[in-house]
Amino acid sequence: VQVRLVENAWNDVPPDIVKLLVIENLMLLPSADVYIMPLSFVDYHIERRKHGKVEVVQMPSDQYTLELSNTTVASLDKDMSRVTGMILGDTEIVLHDKNML
Repeated sequence: VQVRLVENAWNDVPPDIVKLLVIENLMLLPSADVYIMPLSFVDYHIERRKHGKVEVVQMPSDQYTLELSNTTVASLDKDMSRVTGMILGDTEIVLHDKNML
């Protein structure tokens, strides 16, 4: 992707090029916001869309990991891809690809 500032004040700034890499079409499900009570849980799974077909990525995976942004609010069982609420608050679950920086 090539980016250039369009305002006249920035005409002297050269365009910059950024590599944009799309590796796979993955979906972390459920994908919408989830609200759970303390001591309840939600199970996540990952779907890969390839050539119009959907396949479930088996977790735990050598390539993908899940991580919580706030581990004081919830806990993550990585073997089961299960998030359990512990106290009131919010957190995000993030899907990481180990092949990416």
